[in-house]
Order: sequence, then structure tokens, then C-alpha cells
Amino acid sequence: WRAAIDLAHRPSNLFLDLSGALNPDKIAFAIHQMSGVRKLVFGSGAPGTDPAAILALLDDLELNADERQKILAGNAQRLFGEAVTATSDAGSEGIRLTPMGS
Repeated sequence: WRAAIDLAHRPSNLFLDLSGALNPDKIAFAIHQMSGVRKLVFGSGAPGTDPAAILALLDDLELNADERQKILAGNAQRLFGEAVTATSDAGSEGIRLTPMGS
């Protein structure tokens, strides 16, 4: 985790998914080292991990509403850009991200 945090902290397109962080201290360390949540994205870890467990870790951190929204959806929307809300010429919907635990 520490090596991944060091790499993600640098200007790059590397984001950290929380599915493997089964300890709130790891997430708090990442937030501190990276000066915020801008490169953290929610990952359920399913089927190996219950998504509720990852959401509970976020609750343990006492994040404000903006930080929680960024982790659960906003950062992924920024990462995936237009693919998240785009519609094709054929009129079918593109990928839609729905925040979990909100």
C-alpha cells in the first residue's frame, strides 16, 4: 500500500481503489499522504469482500459529504470522463455510475 500511495501521489493517471484496504488506518494514511481523496475510488472487492464492509470503512473515517461523494462516484466520473455519462449515436446509454452508500 505504501508504494502504491507514493506512486499515486505523483502527477499521473494512477488512482487507488479501496477494495483491498480492509483497515481504516490504511485509508486514513493514504488520505494524509496524498493530501486528500482526489485519487481514491470506491471498489467493492466483490465477490471476495462484502461491499458493505468497504462502505463501513468510509463511515469509520468520518469523511465530510464532499469527500465521500468523490470516493464513491466523483473521482471515477473524473477518471472515466465522458464514458461515464456519454450516449452513443445509436441512442443507447453509456456507462452510468451510481454512488453506493449515499
